[in-house]
Amino acid sequence: MCSSDLGRIDHLLDTDNTSWQDLNINTTAGPTFKSLVTPYIGNFQLPQALKFQLTSSGNLNSFSLDSQIISSGGNINTLGQASLKQSTLTIDLMIDGDQVDVGRIMDVSWLGPVDLTLHAVGNISDETGMTITGQIEKMGISDNQVEHIEIQSDIDVNGVAVTLLIMDPDYRSKINSNIVRKSTVLTSIQTDLSLIPSPPGK
Repeated sequence: MCSSDLGRIDHLLDTDNTSWQDLNINTTAGPTFKSLVTPYIGNFQLPQALKFQLTSSGNLNSFSLDSQIISSGGNINTLGQASLKQSTLTIDLMIDGDQVDVGRIMDVSWLGPVDLTLHAVGNISDETGMTITGQIEKMGISDNQVEHIEIQSDIDVNGVAVTLLIMDPDYRSKINSNIVRKSTVLTSIQTDLSLIPSPPGK
């Protein structure tokens, strides 16, 4: 089910001058949508109930994005700016996740709900380059809850480099992971873990 309020759109057929004001899109994903995307998302499991809301104003050179994904597997809010030039999408977005059930979505039984705040900056194209920074405020792992995990991730055409700095005094550690690919084929995953000594008196 999908509904939209187009607001105001000017010069729709002239892409160099196309602009819009207060574009609103509301979509509810049902079984048909899930069956369509299943071949493309591998082992990822979409929540049973999924609602998407988007508000946008601007033009292709600069437009605002204010979106919400509301689901039984947690909520994600996105706010920021983007632009689309030729085949390159450039983004500067703040992303907030509340009780996102990453374990259920990824079919990883020991991973529980996550609260997070991320800042994503970069471009998506044939020469993708993006930096994601932020913090996982809380994450469930088995029967434990880990807090205050700082994230630094760099994404380019060669793969993904991720650094997780766990500041929780009970689990202080640093995790570096590199996922390397050639074309669309995953070639290697390298991960190392180092423990960070707790400050004196902790």
